[in-house]
Amino acid sequence: MLVSIIVPFHDEERTLPVLLERANVAAMPPGMESELVLVDDGSGDGSNAAAASFVARHCERAKLITLAGNRGKGAAMRAGLAEARGEIVLVQDADLEWDPADYMRLLAPYADPDVFAVFGSRLLGSDAICIYRHYYVGGRMLSAFTNLLFGSRITDEPTGFKSFRRAALDGVTLTADGFDFDPELTGRLLQAGYTIHEVPVHYVPRTFREGKKVRARDGLRALWVLLRIRLEGRRRRA
Repeated sequence: MLVSIIVPFHDEERTLPVLLERANVAAMPPGMESELVLVDDGSGDGSNAAAASFVARHCERAKLITLAGNRGKGAAMRAGLAEARGEIVLVQDADLEWDPADYMRLLAPYADPDVFAVFGSRLLGSDAICIYRHYYVGGRMLSAFTNLLFGSRITDEPTGFKSFRRAALDGVTLTADGFDFDPELTGRLLQAGYTIHEVPVHYVPRTFREGKKVRARDGLRALWVLLRIRLEGRRRRA
């Protein structure tokens, strides 16, 4: 079974080389192999050169897509999905907040053919780290709002560690360009009737000074995206 690990990045020359080397040697569950799909979202630093160097050394299992201009995480993910060959897709941010050492945890549940989506939760483990309290509270509120809308029971909707079977998106059109890709993916999976399974993962948040890009407005946008998807589902049934 092939797993496509899509790595969207923008100006991450400091962390990207480390992330790619870790992802390259990360253990996979028995019967699974991986490919790395790197998507440069208009970087202006040395990120593209670092990615190109990695692909040159691992061309049999890695590819690089370069977008013209900074279009956002969602646009980068759609470009990656268009080139991904795997039955399972795993989203890997390039900022080292999420550890490739957790691939085994995230992918093991797919041994069950009835599992179609697995998210990594920062809140299920015992070593969760919180730097900004308002981000923690916002994430809990966003998860509760998601559960209220869709009847789900997830603990960490805004997690950046999401995986899913490609077949779960059959007939689904993703349109988000920015960080609203994450709530759009969650909403579409739940709207389609899939259960999102969660596993504990490690998380090491970075500060704004270190390059953290998500802002409070992205949380507000996520609320709207989830609500819009839920209302669309009601209109279809009416």
